[in-house]
Formats: sequence, structure tokens, C-alpha cells
Amino acid sequence: MTACLVPSAVLDVGVLGSINQDTIEHPDGRIQHELGGVLFTACALGYLGGGALRIWLLARAHDELACSLRQRLSHVPGLRLDDLFETPSPGYCCRIMYDEWGGKREVLQGDVAPLTMAELSPFLPRLQALVVNFVTGFELDLETLAAIRGGVEGPLLMDVHSLTLGRRKDGLRFPRRPSDADRWLALADVVQMNELEAHILGAPADEEGLLDWASLLVERGPRAVIVTRGAAGAVVAGREANGRLIRISQKAHPVDVAHEIDPTGCGDVFLAALTAATVRGTDLQSAAQMAGRAAASNCLITGIDELHRLAP
Repeated sequence: MTACLVPSAVLDVGVLGSINQDTIEHPDGRIQHELGGVLFTACALGYLGGGALRIWLLARAHDELACSLRQRLSHVPGLRLDDLFETPSPGYCCRIMYDEWGGKREVLQGDVAPLTMAELSPFLPRLQALVVNFVTGFELDLETLAAIRGGVEGPLLMDVHSLTLGRRKDGLRFPRRPSDADRWLALADVVQMNELEAHILGAPADEEGLLDWASLLVERGPRAVIVTRGAAGAVVAGREANGRLIRISQKAHPVDVAHEIDPTGCGDVFLAALTAATVRGTDLQSAAQMAGRAAASNCLITGIDELHRLAP
């Protein structure tokens, strides 16, 4: 992984993605209406940062939503919402439908213009790390991501997420391997994805095959590749500072099934915890374990307003 000094002062971290207005339908008939998307990563990072991080949310929001967020999230440690990029549209609305086997379908409505290098370039020199969470897959084009990579000195962490999804005219998302997938992945120092996203990108289904595939990706650019597998844990491949390749099969942290389980935002929280550990200089194996623990805790949390429960 990219080396990072243990912070003696507050570090600036950019979190780039889309803010979604989610309607979540659970198998038991419960329906939630929540703000989500990149807010899960940004807020969780604030609470997990222990006061050592200043988080710049790099996302679009219309005036009413931006004003509401500044009031609602004013207590999140280190979170900066002063420079949200304007959009005249209402933004993205996502309908998430979970089934009883843990699968989900998504319908995404709305269109928001991708962020541009002209908008982002003033922020890049101040950042010690950048998190890119492809909540919708439409946040950036490949050329902009490449330009950003050249403008950030610290690590760039990427959640592949919806880069692996197409969208029909009715908004229904469907699996789709992005063109130039290898180029997208090579631009990140740390790449995170879930097991389904890995399969869409060409990974085999078995654990050993996943490890081999993740290790091959490390040879093509990223310093670390992490594939989360829900209750099956995660597989991790990466380079240590001395260049040695490490391969890890990590067990999932236990979750109290006596409580209602809400998987929404677990990948986003995993990414936040992974980032918090990475910028502290934590080794890859320990960082992945911390991220898995935070994601398991998020299963017992509903919505961004409860993310304060992740604080150490």
C-alpha cells in the first residue's frame, strides 16, 4: 500500500461520490426513506477518524439539499460541507429492493452531471488522501479520474461499486463490465469491491480463485485489492512496503442476528474504515480487519443519523 505518515496534525481527505435519496424495501415489508450514497462513507469517516481527519465532501447537491445537509450533519466530526457543487436537478433517487436471500435490485432515477477537473483541481493540492466511491458510476469519466490521480500526492482509494452496473431507460440497474475496466482499476492505490462486482469484472466464484484474481490485479497497478464477501468475509491481496505480495482470506466479524439486519451502506462504511486506517499508516491486514469490524457494526445501524455509533 502507499506509505502514509502517522498524522501529527489533522489530515485532509476528499470523499467523492453521489448523494442519493434512497427508498429501501426490505423482505419483511418495511420501507425506509433515507439520504444515502456517499454520505455513508463521508459521515462514517468523520466518526472513525477520531478528530484527526478533515473530510471534504466532493459531490453535487441542489441548494435546498445542501442547506439541509449543513444543518443535519453539523455534528459529524471534521466533515466539511461548505463547498458542495451545485446542481439544478433534484439529484439521484434510488429504489433499493432486498430479497429474503440477501440479493437486491436497484432502480436509479435522475441525472447529475459528472464532476470536472476544473471543479476539483482547487481541492487536490490540500488533500493527503482521496476516496472515490462510485455510488452511481456516473460521478467521473475516465479522463478526469486519470487527471485527478496525477494531482493527489497521497493514496487514492476506490470503491468500484456501480461502475459494474448499466442503467436501462426505466432506471433498472443491470450487471455490465465497464469498457477499459483495467484502466479504471489501475488508477487507484487501493481498490475495493464486493463479490458480485468482482464476478462482473471476470473473477471466479471460489475463494482461492478470487485470491488469484485479486493478486493478478495487483500486478497491473493497484497496491491492494479487497473483495468483500458479506458473511463469508473478504479476500485481500496487496504489496507490502518491501514489495512482498500478501494474500489473505479474512473471516467476517460476527453479527448479532437477534437484531434486525440492515445491509445498506455496509460497503461504504467498510471503505471509510479502510481509509481511516490507511491514512494512519496501518498495515493492510489490520486495516482490512478494522474495516470488516466497522461494516459488521453497520448491519445493526439504520441510516446516516446512527453512524455516530461507529465512533471508537
